[in-house]
Amino acid sequence: MSPITSTSATRSNREETREADDQRANLEVDPSKAEPGSNTRKAHPRTSRSTPKLKKIRTRVPASLPSRLLHGAIFKCMVFTIRYGFRVRPRLSGMEQLDRLDAPWIIACNHVSLFDSPAIHALLPHRHSKRTAVVGGLDFFAPREDLSALQNVWRRIVVWFIRSSVNAALINRSGGDYSNLEQIEDLLSRGWNLVIFPEATRSRSGELGRLRLGVAELAKRSGCPVVPTHISGTNTVLPVGSILPKSGTVSIRYGEPMKIDPDGSTRSFIDRLGTRFVELAEEERLD
Repeated sequence: MSPITSTSATRSNREETREADDQRANLEVDPSKAEPGSNTRKAHPRTSRSTPKLKKIRTRVPASLPSRLLHGAIFKCMVFTIRYGFRVRPRLSGMEQLDRLDAPWIIACNHVSLFDSPAIHALLPHRHSKRTAVVGGLDFFAPREDLSALQNVWRRIVVWFIRSSVNAALINRSGGDYSNLEQIEDLLSRGWNLVIFPEATRSRSGELGRLRLGVAELAKRSGCPVVPTHISGTNTVLPVGSILPKSGTVSIRYGEPMKIDPDGSTRSFIDRLGTRFVELAEEERLD
């Protein structure tokens, strides 16, 4: 085998491995629902004896009206306190990108802090936020069998609050549960907008991490536009390990909407989305 042939084969193997890993990650793709001719392969559920079992908890969006009214009022008080008490200043760019779209649409954003979700939701105009759900990790928030009763009670309260205040749509990111994508797809079919973090986890360094294919597959199935969004400053306002926010500026920049062709490549779309994230970050730096 020539050096050129060997290099090409190695690169092809790496691409296949990377795509297989992506499909097993957050918002997994059901091969039975993939587009004909695509490279999507069935990912077998992964089990681990060391993975704590999650307890059942309500995750449907929206929550009941009384819950939304109660926690919505609490959330507004928290936003007021954070903005004026802790002096957290918002800076928005590109809101017109959302205003010109017909719902539903998908905000795809980089992820650097737990403050990202409430910041995006709080700074959306009410006409958008009332029908926008934030996709989050159920495995991060849900009660677990290995935790104490008190810890699980607190987790239930947190889930109840975020589900009611920011319409958090929680999905289990572990294992091979293909219902994850269907659960989110159902929200879009009911006219809900979505906020998704394609990295599926926070970046501790602030650098853009590996993007999962789920948002591309979701956009491909639904035909919904994806609005690339860059957020910065939240990792300074609420660093990892912090409980109370610090003074600072949170910047959110919305880019031009993107769409994927019905027969388009999800990998190519994700690569373009990653490029837009980098471009938006540079625009924010120069602004």
